[in-house]
Amino acid sequence: MPFTFFHAYMPKVFEAQLDAGLFKENDGIRFCQSIDIDESLKFNNLAKIGGALFDFVKENNCPLYIDRLQGGCFFEGYDYNMELVRTYHEMLGERFYGFQMHEWMSNFISDTSKLVDGKCPEPWTEENIIATLKRDFPFPHVFTEAMSAKEFAQAGHITDVQTYLDTMKKLFAKRQNYTDGMLLPCDSAILGYSLEFKQGAKRVMPEIGQQTKNTSIQLAYARGMAKAYKKEFGAYYEPWGGSPFSACNYQKDGKNEWNISNDSFPFKTAGGNGGSSRSLQKRMYFYSYAAGAKFISEEWGLCNTFYDWNDFELTAYGKEKKKFIDFTQKYNNIGEPITPIAAVIPKEIIALDDIYNEDNYLSFNVQSDMKNKIDIMRKGLRKLFAFGDVFGNENYCMINRLVPDAIDIVNEDVYDDSKYEYAVNLTGNDDFEKNHKCCSADDVAEILSEILPCRVVGGLHHIINKNSDNDYFISIFNNTGIIRSVEEGEYGLKEAEKTVSVELKNGRSLSGLYGEYKIEKADDKYYITVPAGEMFFGRF
Repeated sequence: MPFTFFHAYMPKVFEAQLDAGLFKENDGIRFCQSIDIDESLKFNNLAKIGGALFDFVKENNCPLYIDRLQGGCFFEGYDYNMELVRTYHEMLGERFYGFQMHEWMSNFISDTSKLVDGKCPEPWTEENIIATLKRDFPFPHVFTEAMSAKEFAQAGHITDVQTYLDTMKKLFAKRQNYTDGMLLPCDSAILGYSLEFKQGAKRVMPEIGQQTKNTSIQLAYARGMAKAYKKEFGAYYEPWGGSPFSACNYQKDGKNEWNISNDSFPFKTAGGNGGSSRSLQKRMYFYSYAAGAKFISEEWGLCNTFYDWNDFELTAYGKEKKKFIDFTQKYNNIGEPITPIAAVIPKEIIALDDIYNEDNYLSFNVQSDMKNKIDIMRKGLRKLFAFGDVFGNENYCMINRLVPDAIDIVNEDVYDDSKYEYAVNLTGNDDFEKNHKCCSADDVAEILSEILPCRVVGGLHHIINKNSDNDYFISIFNNTGIIRSVEEGEYGLKEAEKTVSVELKNGRSLSGLYGEYKIEKADDKYYITVPAGEMFFGRF
């Protein structure tokens, strides 16, 4: 299926996105649903049959999903007109992506932390929960994200990992039932792909951005599990970050698609210099595409695309977005990433958290055999997705990796030998190696240098794609050296510039197609110099 970029829909701004050339064939619409937007802009009204949105979607057979059912903001519990939802589903079929279930597993833990830190009186009744949150977070709405206060009271104070996981299974099943099985999970700090695919998710969509460590792991796990279940995955770019922490909002009047203001929400927006960098935005888009994502959406796209909603001049953010969308139209057949090795993790790990955390699992203490399996898994993943050099203040999401980006992550119970040349056994189960062709995590870098169609030396993050025409594409990212702050904006450190050598194995020639780089050839190798925060995209 062709690549899809999802654009926010608001009547006042949608036409401007069309006029700016942002909306291409097969692009889709994300319907922004928030507790704070005007009732006339909510789904039951704005998406009604015969309205402008309905007619556009019908005429163009346009992919559509609802951003969001819950998560990342105040829990709304909006009463969707499910007959209207089913009309869209019947009209679009698989091109209706359903409801975004946003950061739901990590939101439950953060909600619990608010109550624990706020010393909510036990038992956790609905009244006690509301009073505690209203005292500590005096905003117009009760600040829960994963569940309503009533549902939290029913769940109670969870203190062990198994009860937490059982509660998460029930929560996902409940929301699946409500949406007729049309959840689109969007995970960040906790990746619940195993649980989600087992419970019927048709797609997964990791939220990527500066807030979440190691985007490579997010996408490698999404790719591996999507491959195992014969599904697809996308990516959801969020622009939070910077110093001090904020979201960027280029819209001069401070407007955004969520109708959130700095005094109505616990986090801040800080204009065009807020949030993470345009360098990171660019690399996140391109990397997701190269890594195999079939679609991309964005959390704060509309408020960052134009400087205002009258003249509709493209911002720096909007220009980066348009460059990427134009690129995917021009290079619409780069094929799939080459991933001959799978890191196989325990079947018990139905949710993957921070691999650099050595204290607990999913914020809970675990014992004996489970702890040993988690330790083996984390140690192995740290080797396979290891950090390279670090400069600047945006280094822990997109990173310069020491091992080629050619590894999927997949759970033991759905691993398929036929899809890979080697498995790295991170299951904690010695018997796994008796039944599968395995290699050590310590040997992966050298094995990949032999398997892959080119050898790259120099410590920059790179991924290789192959298409049905037997063309190879290589993306090289310099993921270090960017300084981003509200006070000074964005700049790259000269000392972070790096040169890599690329040695081709098939007698072809390498040509650069996109990016900021310098390329030279000597001694049958290509030497590519990439400045801080920049990229190279080429074909051979």
